[in-house]
Amino acid sequence: MASTIQLKTGTGSAVPANLTQGELAINVDNGLVYYGSGSTNTTKKLETFTNITASSNISASGHVEANRMYPQGISKPFISTAKGQIISSTGLAGTNITASGNISASGNVYAKDYFNDGTNINTLYSPIEGSEQIITVGTISEGTWNGAPIASAYLDADTAHLTTDQTFSGKKTFSAAITASGNISASGDISASNIHLPGQGKITFQTDQFITGQNNSITIDGDNTIKLKADNYVEFQNNSGDAKVVIDPNNGHISASGTIRGREIHIVNTAFKDDLNTDEIFVPWNSTTENAAVGNLNVPIIMPCAGKVLKVLYRSNADNSGVTATWRLRTVANNETITLGHAGIVGTTTCTGPNTGSVATADFTGVSSNEFNAEDLIYISIQNGGDVGGEIIYWVTLVLELHYDTLGY
Repeated sequence: MASTIQLKTGTGSAVPANLTQGELAINVDNGLVYYGSGSTNTTKKLETFTNITASSNISASGHVEANRMYPQGISKPFISTAKGQIISSTGLAGTNITASGNISASGNVYAKDYFNDGTNINTLYSPIEGSEQIITVGTISEGTWNGAPIASAYLDADTAHLTTDQTFSGKKTFSAAITASGNISASGDISASNIHLPGQGKITFQTDQFITGQNNSITIDGDNTIKLKADNYVEFQNNSGDAKVVIDPNNGHISASGTIRGREIHIVNTAFKDDLNTDEIFVPWNSTTENAAVGNLNVPIIMPCAGKVLKVLYRSNADNSGVTATWRLRTVANNETITLGHAGIVGTTTCTGPNTGSVATADFTGVSSNEFNAEDLIYISIQNGGDVGGEIIYWVTLVLELHYDTLGY
């Protein structure tokens, strides 16, 4: 026999009151079910079910909440609220989630691969943020680099490196001074409006050719030759311009506003007639008569500056080639009396005498000493090793090197 269960009903927002133990009521408008509980006739709303099984779809105008949701035939959850994530193919094998709009999450979205319009974004941005290094990227067009400094090996070849050797091409302009602790070299020209060498700076051309400045002077070392060239004049002058030396390369003239002092070759000539025998005879410079005495007025020369006897050249009207002549340089120093004892021998050289058609040369440049001092009296003497015979004529030329740079006036 059929049984009928009659429920209390209500509409609108009505909620039944004082339902007895086990008594049911339903609001036919919103579908809420109520039941009575306990001896105090407390009304409760039916909200919790152990399981709900539906043969068709379950839809809700609000949220559907559960710890896990299992699709039919899948033993692992598709949605796990415990991790706040959507499980990938390990939880929902062989299926996809397709959305016509955006998919957003307040937490993390985990997946093995992400695709952008069919392209796996791991191939475009790999590895993604958080990895130890970035392997491939596109162009970084904006933003601030906050990472570690980029090593020189990974910079463009056109980048200037501070710690490695590089060859620069093209013009480089520096707005401030350049300081180098070592050498600066160039295969081409180095041009500048000013070149400053501090201290004892040096410009070196070869190992032994240089220009250096020190102690208020400039030294130019050209090894063999220093050449100064000009179309018109080479001029040396002081700061005020009132003292100068001018070289005219076109005409070969040298002019100076003061006295030109240096070392000069000086020539003294004489001639005398005598039978020399084998005695030491002093050459006279103011007469034609020789003399063997140092006190004779014609034989000494007072030298105004220091210098050297270089050579004595002489000829004769008789044949002297059979004898060896000894030539001597003697000097008497200033403040000493003129005696043979004070006329010390400074240098000695020998030569074969001339015949009637030749010149003989007594060379003092190779002897140990051939120098005299300023204000010395100098004497030139000849002593033949044999008697040529008879009074004969001798023409003599004395070649001196006078050091005018030693003059004190």
